[in-house]
Amino acid sequence: MKKMFRQTFFIIAVLAAALFMPFQTKAAPGAVPGTIFPGYLNPEPETLVSTQTTFINGMFFTVDCYHDRIIYNDSCDPSLPLMQWKVMADDLNKPHSICSDGLIYMVVDTDNNRVVTYTRLITGEFMELQSFEGVGIRPHYCVYDAATASFYVWSSYTGEMYIYKRTSGFSVKLSSVKKLPILYGIYTRSFTIDGNNIILCSQGAGGLIVVNKRTFKIVAAYQVTDELGGVVQVAHVGLVRRGPHGFFIAMLGILFLIISIITGRQLLDRVYPDYRLLSKKSYSGKELDLPAVFVLLPFWFFSGTLLTGWLTYIAACIVSAVDPGVRH
Repeated sequence: MKKMFRQTFFIIAVLAAALFMPFQTKAAPGAVPGTIFPGYLNPEPETLVSTQTTFINGMFFTVDCYHDRIIYNDSCDPSLPLMQWKVMADDLNKPHSICSDGLIYMVVDTDNNRVVTYTRLITGEFMELQSFEGVGIRPHYCVYDAATASFYVWSSYTGEMYIYKRTSGFSVKLSSVKKLPILYGIYTRSFTIDGNNIILCSQGAGGLIVVNKRTFKIVAAYQVTDELGGVVQVAHVGLVRRGPHGFFIAMLGILFLIISIITGRQLLDRVYPDYRLLSKKSYSGKELDLPAVFVLLPFWFFSGTLLTGWLTYIAACIVSAVDPGVRH
């Protein structure tokens, strides 16, 4: 109850600030927590090195690095002219990345060596919440990982991963710092969280380094060719998990087997009913001490396979005759 009361009070305070403190809505470099950004239109027709474009909460965001701002549009149209986008925040120095858990937006303020969090008010503006200084050297990339409910921030020159967690309401705190000494002093641009692993894209190391997300121990390393020496990001492309395909193929095989056995049994029962006598005596006349199904099953399957195979072939011929455009 107390936690709910604190969150409700915070939201009311934020709304009151938005409505009754308009003098705070003029943001500038050096803005402090509590600053509300008015969401003015982007004054530039082009970005100056856009380091990330992403889709968050129904809005497109672009990190306009050398214009020291992050711009966004909520029209769900990424082709919207940039001067029709709005400025989310401009109190930054060469920002590189943005992520969100749906409520809190985290930005890496690269050349200030800090991380800044924001939230969006119901009036549409963004408000700065917290600022964390001394986040390694030139932090370059951040990702929100829903599996661990954590924000991951990578320091590009110190080989450190800063992990932040929500505490309550609109606050986050530094939970831990994972270190990879092998990458200290080596430029490493970004990372991708891949299940229980993290794939680090290291231009300085000339390849990819995979570490366990929990222990941060190295799992694997991959060199890349000189043509890809500037690799900055890794992402899954297409469907790579083949397990479900194999499962469906196995199910189809079992279904074909069942259909063949049932069809073969029906066919033999009607065409040659005396075949069941084969389950009682062998060709030499000796009595068989076996369940009838074990003896008759091969007959059913063989007959059913022949019948379903021929029926499939005839159906294909009929379809091809009706529509000459059907070819295999």
